[in-house]
Amino acid sequence: MCRCAHCGSDKLLARDKEERVRIDAVETIARLRREVLEVVRCKDCGQTTTAEPPSLPCPRAKFTCGFLAWLVTMKFALLVPLNRIHRLLKSQGIFLPKSTLVRLIELASDLASSVDGAHWTEIKARNVLRTDATGLKVLIEGAPEAWDAILDVFNADETTVYQLALTKHGDELAAVLRRFQGVVMCDAESRLNELCRQEGVKRANCNAHPRRAFRDAEATQPVLAKKAGRFLTQMYDVERRSVAEGLVGTALLHRRQAETRPIVDAFKAWLHRHEDLLPSDALGKVVRYYLRHFDDLTRFVDDPDIPIDNNSSERAFQDHARLRFNSLFAGSAEGGRRWAILLGVVTTARRHGLDIQSYLTWMFDRRGTRKREYGLTAAQLTPAAYKEMLHEQRRRAAA
Repeated sequence: MCRCAHCGSDKLLARDKEERVRIDAVETIARLRREVLEVVRCKDCGQTTTAEPPSLPCPRAKFTCGFLAWLVTMKFALLVPLNRIHRLLKSQGIFLPKSTLVRLIELASDLASSVDGAHWTEIKARNVLRTDATGLKVLIEGAPEAWDAILDVFNADETTVYQLALTKHGDELAAVLRRFQGVVMCDAESRLNELCRQEGVKRANCNAHPRRAFRDAEATQPVLAKKAGRFLTQMYDVERRSVAEGLVGTALLHRRQAETRPIVDAFKAWLHRHEDLLPSDALGKVVRYYLRHFDDLTRFVDDPDIPIDNNSSERAFQDHARLRFNSLFAGSAEGGRRWAILLGVVTTARRHGLDIQSYLTWMFDRRGTRKREYGLTAAQLTPAAYKEMLHEQRRRAAA
């Protein structure tokens, strides 16, 4: 302001400042960057040397690590399919064929594959592994239509990995986790039977599925179904209070034994009294289901590391479902595997609370043309490692 808003005078005295915050947007999110590399000549030997370019995803690449990170973030974090990204770039004066974007996704998955491998190693070393599965269509040469493949998710705490399977055969899933020892938290799905038969592997089933089934049964058996639902609600109430109080380990086990065990015992007696309902009755079906899998559904009571349900795995499919809807299919089977790698790395970064694009830029930079210079292992390039590096930088800055 250079004049008085009332009389128009330009003789103004500074009195105060008023600060306001508004949301704004920049015009472009991708740009062409021109680099000038100095070429010098040695006075001693007469040879010329060109300055080293910044780190790139691969030799002679025309795309920076930052652009590659942006592309992966757009597709697997913001769920924008490649045809829309192509249209967005074109509107900003950047003309890239869709085939080039596909090749860049391939390059990104190749660079991220070692990080995904480190996540698999971490997952298999855990005592409790949560898993679920959903569909993903892929194109197979010679097939008359898109193939219905299976995308499995495996997660433990903040780490998440995905695995593409072309069939529902349990032996393929068991082979992936053949060295796993511990508890598999899942739904009562038959394709997991072979995995759970392996020595050292136990199954714990998810209570969210029967809980929803009891709620649905209220349409035909309102009184009895609500009674069954109250048992499960009481179990969940114990879990919510335990989480709010930060109970883990022995403290959580004592809470479950003291409060959840009596509920479970009373629920089992109630289920036995109503297992003779008609086979066609919706409530009878879920009652018999719960009794058939009772030990697996209540295994969490005796193990504080086992959650009451598998909702974290179901939530891990939310972004995948939206991206699947937007993209229709993943391309080839190899495209589906690359989808699994990048979605797992992005999901893990999100669960660690990271800026996904910043993390990917950092990781691609250290996996690209300067890989030998950095000399970092895959375990040192994970989102957890990046998060620890940021914390260390903040500690040093504070000191």
